Amino acid sequence: MNKLKYLFISLSFFLSSCNLSNSENDAINLIVNDFNMTQLSSSGDKIYDIISPKSNFNKNAQIYLLDKTKIIFYEEKKPKYIVNSNKAQLLNHEIIKLSGEIIMVDVSDENNIINADNFSWDTKKSYFILEGNVRINNNNVDLISSKAFLNKKSDVIEFSKPVKYNYKPNNNNSTYNISSNNAYYDLRNKNLIFKSESDKERVKSNITF
Repeated sequence: MNKLKYLFISLSFFLSSCNLSNSENDAINLIVNDFNMTQLSSSGDKIYDIISPKSNFNKNAQIYLLDKTKIIFYEEKKPKYIVNSNKAQLLNHEIIKLSGEIIMVDVSDENNIINADNFSWDTKKSYFILEGNVRINNNNVDLISSKAFLNKKSDVIEFSKPVKYNYKPNNNNSTYNISSNNAYYDLRNKNLIFKSESDKERVKSNITF
């Protein structure tokens, strides 16, 4: 990938902060403790940091396998999203796959927390994919779906069918439950749009908080 270059910080292949295994498999696998890697753009700006207490790197397949990862994604030289997971794979420095208790936090508004079973990102694309029990729960919305796409440029999340929405207004004993084919939530503008289509009708609802 000629548009990207990589900076290894506390990976420090100088052996100062790493413990390397010496075994017959060293020609294939490299085990690093206290793993910390930063990916930079061609202009030298941070794209993301990956932090993990342990990494196993398969040289032949060019795959990093990591435990208990914390990934910080950057936009305009500032942290934008922080994602924690139980397991992670980094494939050819181009594809990130996370699994197990995904917790994604919007740095600009820590009330925006997204949970999921799985997370993936192709660095050539502008959106993250979350799958399995996807849920965002903040002061305004409680949305649940099986799959969602988060556009990291526009900060809009598209929740895919089926979508369930629960809303309980402040100082109100009523609770609203809505089901829809798709929902779009704008993290930046706090705007929620529902869309449902059938053979008979198309329904669109817009809620601004």
